[in-house]
Amino acid sequence: MRLFYLLFLLFSTRNHTQILERYPTDQLPYTGGEVAFYQDFYQLLKKQNIKPCENKQELYELKLVVYEDASVKLVKEQNAEKLANNKCTYEIIKKVLPEMTGWNPAIYQDKKMPAVADYLIYLDDLFENFPAAYAASHYIKQPEFPGGLQKFRNKFTGAIRIPKLDHTDGEFTLRIAFEVNDKGKMQNVRLLEKTGYDRFDESIIKGIQYMKYQWQPASFHGIPIKTTLTVPIHFTFH
Repeated sequence: MRLFYLLFLLFSTRNHTQILERYPTDQLPYTGGEVAFYQDFYQLLKKQNIKPCENKQELYELKLVVYEDASVKLVKEQNAEKLANNKCTYEIIKKVLPEMTGWNPAIYQDKKMPAVADYLIYLDDLFENFPAAYAASHYIKQPEFPGGLQKFRNKFTGAIRIPKLDHTDGEFTLRIAFEVNDKGKMQNVRLLEKTGYDRFDESIIKGIQYMKYQWQPASFHGIPIKTTLTVPIHFTFH
């Protein structure tokens, strides 16, 4: 079975542009990577003499689009409650972001394309206690499925109904991506490869969508956050 690899596209109102929902794995949205992004953010906080937020527990999940010309556009949080609870951090991001100049557009099929980049902004880490080589990803506790990831795979393979496929044998592995939100629910399920058999691909998506199991969500400094997981699932046909 031949697999077709995908990078998912979103649509933008800016000139009806297609946008990659994530960067290719071998590319960095910001020159120098995550550490350089936070170092520059920290330096700009000092340069602009920005003061810490009164609420030390504010955590903003920054999402932005990096365009072909390396300009960026902030994607505003759609959850009104989250935005209200992190308003101070959001306002500071709007001051700092225009001065950050290390952005790199994504390259897809030898062409520059807009793509989504995301960073966790926890300002209490970014002032006087800012550690060397800081990267927010180092402080994330990953989501957990009750009984472990292998139990999730077992539950998943038991939930899907695989249609009969002609001229198919051998072994292959599919990578399934989905979000676990801050409540522990799975959402936005997709395949990172397509098999070329639409009925088979649809059965995989439906199988995971029907799973109503609760995850322990990921957390950052003890605060639940949304994360994206990629889980490889192995199939054998005879």
